[in-house]
Amino acid sequence: MIKFEFMNKISKIVCTGRIGVDTCFFILILVLLFFTSCETQNPYQNNMSYEISGRDQEHTPLYRIKAPKEWLVKKPNVTEDLQDTTKPLIEFIIQEGSQKAHITIHNFPSDSIETRIPPVAQIMRWKKQFDSLNPASIHEKPQNFSGFTGVFFEGSGLMNKEETTLLSWSMQVGSMHYGALENKERRASFTIKAVGAPFLMKKNKKEIIAFAKSFELIDDIIHD
Repeated sequence: MIKFEFMNKISKIVCTGRIGVDTCFFILILVLLFFTSCETQNPYQNNMSYEISGRDQEHTPLYRIKAPKEWLVKKPNVTEDLQDTTKPLIEFIIQEGSQKAHITIHNFPSDSIETRIPPVAQIMRWKKQFDSLNPASIHEKPQNFSGFTGVFFEGSGLMNKEETTLLSWSMQVGSMHYGALENKERRASFTIKAVGAPFLMKKNKKEIIAFAKSFELIDDIIHD
């Protein structure tokens, strides 16, 4: 609404001056592009910040992440035992009509760097969850954010006999930081897995990627 009123005022000021119609139109396009770029530069503008607890008995807040306000959130019960790493730390749900996309976050504490699950192993496991995977849809890319390194995987195909798209990240603390982190929860590897109907996943892909890359430890790695 504010942008519309501002554009209206600009058009009256500019286009009533002694300039040609083409010049007036060009200036208005530049102003519109400026506002559009301002809106797209901040993917977290309409987001909320969430704290995510670890797997210790106290459910101590460990991570934080930013997600759109419209997404549904499911957190474990405060009394739930999360030692089983197949249980998600938190789940977000994108819903549009009858279509849903589920985004789950898991972490995997380890006692030593040698016992960590390699990101590539997680990717292989996700590929096997498809009944059939379209080779042309597969996209893998190295990732590095918030002090973690790993791999991004994208793929589409049949999963449980339904057309499905998967966007996922398998991340771990860099080797140089692992030894410095005495708390095995803080040095845990983590995964972010978004799965849903292809149309819904494509429509929300930009938001899902921004969501994943906002994931971070509440206390910076360098604090230890």
